Amino acid sequence: MISKTPRIIVFLLAAIVLSGGISVMDSLYAQQRKKKEKKESFTRPAPTQPIKPTIPSTNRYQEDKVFLENADSLFRPPMDFEEKQIVKGNVVFRQGGMWMYCDSAYYFPERNSLDAFGHVEMKQGDTLFVYADKLFYDGGQRKAVLTAGPSRQEVTLKDPKVTLVTDSLDYDMNIEMGWYTRGGKLQDDINVLTSTYGEYSPATKLARFEDNVVLVNTKDGYRMFTEELDYNTGTHIATINTETRIEGANDTILTTAGRYNTQTDNAILTARSTILHRDSSMNVVTLEGDSIIYDKATRLSRAFMFRDAAKNPQPMVLTDTARKMTLIGGYGEYDDSLRRAYSTDYPLLMEYSQKDTLFLRADTILTSVRVEYVWPDSLARALSAETRARLQGYTSASEIADEMTVEVLRIPSGFPKPGHAELLRGFSTGFFKMLEDLKKEQRKTEKSETGELKAEKPEATHLPDSVASRPEITDSVGIETILSDSSAVVPSGPRLDKLGRDSTYMVPKDYHVARAIGKARFFRQDMQGIADTMIYQ
Repeated sequence: MISKTPRIIVFLLAAIVLSGGISVMDSLYAQQRKKKEKKESFTRPAPTQPIKPTIPSTNRYQEDKVFLENADSLFRPPMDFEEKQIVKGNVVFRQGGMWMYCDSAYYFPERNSLDAFGHVEMKQGDTLFVYADKLFYDGGQRKAVLTAGPSRQEVTLKDPKVTLVTDSLDYDMNIEMGWYTRGGKLQDDINVLTSTYGEYSPATKLARFEDNVVLVNTKDGYRMFTEELDYNTGTHIATINTETRIEGANDTILTTAGRYNTQTDNAILTARSTILHRDSSMNVVTLEGDSIIYDKATRLSRAFMFRDAAKNPQPMVLTDTARKMTLIGGYGEYDDSLRRAYSTDYPLLMEYSQKDTLFLRADTILTSVRVEYVWPDSLARALSAETRARLQGYTSASEIADEMTVEVLRIPSGFPKPGHAELLRGFSTGFFKMLEDLKKEQRKTEKSETGELKAEKPEATHLPDSVASRPEITDSVGIETILSDSSAVVPSGPRLDKLGRDSTYMVPKDYHVARAIGKARFFRQDMQGIADTMIYQ
């Protein structure tokens, strides 16, 4: 180890000498370079025109190129593989007629694309406006992806009459169509549509929705539920392609194919469909057919049977569950406002309100509902047959009152009928005189201190206690006022029938009426008949 030590020392000393020599040589080279420099012997002339950037002569309105039109600041970081520009403040891009605005952006001229951030807007003429927080735009393919963020909580696409709202929107400038995949809402001046997936073209006004589609009509309030729907925002026509349910205040439609005009409330259902009509009492009338034409304004529905055997034709079926009637035929109509039905093409009516069903056939069958006032069950069936027979023997309400176990206050015997003024005056004078005599006897009773003599109450046959205990009446001013007023009408008593029932308690009841016209025939288990025309109630 001792023999190697001098060699290491020599190596270190040589390295120090070498570095010092290099430093000396650099210093000498710098001195020689300064000696060679010479001072300029002339003065540069001043510029004749203001110096400004030169804009390339490229056509800035070409459709396939994205141009940066404005920015408050631009920074170009050194990049080895592609050019990138960072722009901030009042940033404006343009491609053809499409203008794009944002707060800041990354601009890639070679890729012809940009990433925009903050208060993003896309505008094209006066037909398209899109608002978002972020925009990723590919100018070569003319496709944009817009998302929500801090500056805008949702992505909004607008044209003059339609607004589409979602959290993420893809837009293709080539076909002028936008679509969302994570839920959105489209609203025009009549309807509001929501779905998981949706697409809309401002150019064609056509929209398509899939998965959990709900259409709400803001005019009438009805709702349409389906899994697939095509909609035109210009005509407001919804095209049904799958199982669909339309729920309104009085009607419910079940169908799988058809077109529904949400503006006029007309529907053409081209597959086997069902319409349920409800009235105020929640009675349901069902109309079913291979195809149905529905007019909500007139509340008229027409049902048809397919003529093509390949489509498995089935007849029209009208069912009234409240009145227990079913009408079958090749063609049928139902007027919900008038509760009238019409059927032809070999119709058949089945009426099953009784134990045995009645079948009625004819060339044409018309049905309607007639309303009559009847006694409710509580009045019509509460009395036994013996009681009803006994009550039918009475000729007036007074005879019925005399049979009652409770005392009823009635008009005194001999009270004149309305219209006989002179008799009424004479009766009133005697009536009030009788009241005065009763009051005097009552006062005598109150003055008796011994209690041995007590005035007896007047018998009920003369005057009820309720009348004797009324406040003192000194004259007949009330009667005279009624007599002097020619317009005063003395109310009549209740309108009673032989059972003593007041007719004001009668309730309306529906009766089903069927008219069979042309070769009419009916049959039931116990009877049958044939005629040219029949009316069945």
